[in-house]
Order: sequence, then structure tokens, then C-alpha cells
Amino acid sequence: MRIMREEDGQMIVITALSMTLLLGFMAVALDVSVLFRAKRNAQIAADTAATAAALNYYYNQSVSTAQAAGKAASSNNGITNGTNGATVVVNMPPKNGPNTAYTSFAEAIVTQPNATYFAKVFGIGSVNVVARAVAGDPAGGKACNFVTNPTAPDALDLQGAYTISAGTVNGVMQPACGTYVASTSGSAIKVTGNGGTVDASFIATAGGASGNTNPTGVTTGVVGIQSDPFATQVLSAPTAASCSGGNTVTVSTVTSTTKIPTPVNGVVCFSATNVTLGNGLILSGSSSGTVYVFENGVTVGTGATVNVGTATWDPTTSQFTGTLGATMEILQGTLNQASNSLLNIFAPTAGSTNGIAIMEPASNSTTLQVQFGSNNEWFDGFIYAPSALVYAQDNGGGVTATGIVANTEKLKASSLTLPNYSSANPYTTPLREIILVE
Repeated sequence: MRIMREEDGQMIVITALSMTLLLGFMAVALDVSVLFRAKRNAQIAADTAATAAALNYYYNQSVSTAQAAGKAASSNNGITNGTNGATVVVNMPPKNGPNTAYTSFAEAIVTQPNATYFAKVFGIGSVNVVARAVAGDPAGGKACNFVTNPTAPDALDLQGAYTISAGTVNGVMQPACGTYVASTSGSAIKVTGNGGTVDASFIATAGGASGNTNPTGVTTGVVGIQSDPFATQVLSAPTAASCSGGNTVTVSTVTSTTKIPTPVNGVVCFSATNVTLGNGLILSGSSSGTVYVFENGVTVGTGATVNVGTATWDPTTSQFTGTLGATMEILQGTLNQASNSLLNIFAPTAGSTNGIAIMEPASNSTTLQVQFGSNNEWFDGFIYAPSALVYAQDNGGGVTATGIVANTEKLKASSLTLPNYSSANPYTTPLREIILVE
């Protein structure tokens, strides 16, 4: 009877039973951890597949190439369609969810079978991990005015009876665009006087605003302000080295009768100091984009109308089509415009200057005064001067441009009209805001 009452060794039995239970929990935890990791990897593949497909479709308008781009992106992230039982499906438009009506949206569904370890004891040898993502461009490129200096006070300086307005193109009202001011200064935006008006989707700055309360609706202290959207694109823009091979005009006055050489690699150069462009001059564009490089500044002559590039405006869709575009690039010096002059530019829709009408590259910090007195400008494209002050003064004329990128920007009693470039050029705009929506 004493043996039956003996308690020696009972902990060994309890420990053995507990270890069995603990090992079971560990086995479940291990399988679940492996599956969670597989799920995360599948979600990464799905996210990149949807984003790549949506971006590809935006530029190529081809479902087949978009689907191929999506599957390639998934493969680059470790899951290849048809390999090890995996499937990658890209649907355009999505077949499920709230975005099935949008043909430019891409839905990626990634399925990856994953072997289990201890679940095999219960007859579960493999589990399919499924991830889904949808990407598209629901915003349509909301911003078109970028002030890029990261620290300057008064980076956006608005004075007097200035006007920033949502613009019309050939009489048709275009969607308003927004302004980003990257400066973290407490007075990143400065407003002087109460005579100005702003019609814009938004004005956002990483810093603060000072001066008068007009314009209202400024959002301050914004984290992650978008700066220069062309910074990577223009790395291969023409330089002085591009001015060779018989593609250079040497005269200082260029008129409608001046012989313009054939572009070399899409570039024509003007080497004289402060070249004057005469009335009736047309600088032709091309489908791949032509760049007219002014090595030492350029002037639009008194009363002259100068056209650079061409395009067709479709009033039924409020879009430009058939663009044979060109860019005026000013390597040194700046743009000068005499009184009563008019400069029209249609930006390229391809190449390193895609979307840029007139540019001072980052190496040129000379102030770019785009309006004063009675002169006018009309640009289907961006004013691009990432190292310079873009300055407009007086209300005798005005500037219509579908975008601006400037180091700093100053409007003094001037009129600036900003139609939305992405809306007018939806199939070629480089200002993509492809985002994951599901």
C-alpha cells in the first residue's frame, strides 16, 4: 500500500505529458510562422505586380504588355507564374472590389503553395497562400507647381494683386492643380497684401506661412512633400557636348527665313550670346521630342510671336493629341522677352525632356523671369528651373503654363494660369501617381 501512496517520480510523468503538449504548440507555431512569412512575401509580389502593370498600361495603353510587366515584377520579387505551382494573375480592369469600372486599374492575384511541417500529421501537407492587390491612378496627377528649395524662407513669395487660377485651354476649363512647397522654413510661404487670389486644388508646405492670411487653405507642416518630379528623368538632358556635328546655329538673330539645321540626336543648338528670335519663327517639334539648346541666353523680340512645337487640342476630351513637341533649354543666361511678345511652346511627350516646355537645368541658377510688362507666354508643358528663382511681375500680360518646377517662386502683381498638365496629356505625362488602392 505504501507503493501506491508513493509520490516520487510524478513530476517526470507530468513533465513528459507537458512536453508533448508544448511540442505540439511549437509545431503549430512553426507552421503558422512559416505561412505568415509566405503570406508577406506573396503580398509584396502582388503589390509590385499591380503597381508595375498599372504604370505600364498608363504609358503603353496595352493590356497585354501591362500584364506581362506585372508578372515580371512578381517574378523579380520571388514568385514566378507557373514555377513551383505558383500562379500570378493580372486583371485589367479588376474583377472584384470597388474598382471594377476602371480599365486602367490593375488587379494582381498571387497564389503560392507552401509545404507544412508538423501539420502533415493531420493530413495537411500544403497550404495555398493567396495575396491580392489593386493599383491605379485615381488622382490623375494632382500637383503641377513644385517649389523645391528645402530650407529657404519666402520660397513661395506672393505679392500685391497676384492671381493663381485654374486655367482654361482653348476656352475649356481644366481641373485645378496643387502646389507643393518643400521648404521647412517657418515662413516658407510669404504673402504680402490682400489683393491676391488663388484657385488651386491645394497648397501644402513642409514649413509654415507668414504675412497675410490670404490665400486661405494652406496646409503647413506636411511630412513627405513631393519635390522635383523630373529630377531623375532629366539626367540625360542635352548639355554643351550635344552641340556638335553640324547642328549649331551661329547667328545672333534668328528669323523665319533662317535655316535651322537638322537635329542631331534630337538636338539643335544656338551658340551666340543672347540669341534674338524674330516674329513668325517656328521651331518644329517631333514625336520623340526636339530640344533647342541656347548656350548663352535667348530673347523674344519686340512684338514677335514665336512658336515651338505643335499639338492638336481635342475639345471633346479636353486633351492634347498628335503632339510634335519641343523644349527650349537655356544652358547659361536666361530668357528675355521684349514688349508685346508672345511665346508658345508645346512640350515633348517622350524623351528626357518629356513634359518640359522651357528649362534651365540644375547647373543654371540665373533668375528666370517669365513675365513682365505686356508680354505673354502659353506653354503646354512645365517651366523647369530647379536651381533658379522663377519670377513673374506686372499684370500687363500673363503666363499660362501647365506646370512649374522652381527652386523658389515669386509672383508680384502678376497673373499665372495653371491648367493641369496630366489632365491635358493623360497618356504621356511623366507625373504619375500610381498608388495601391486595395
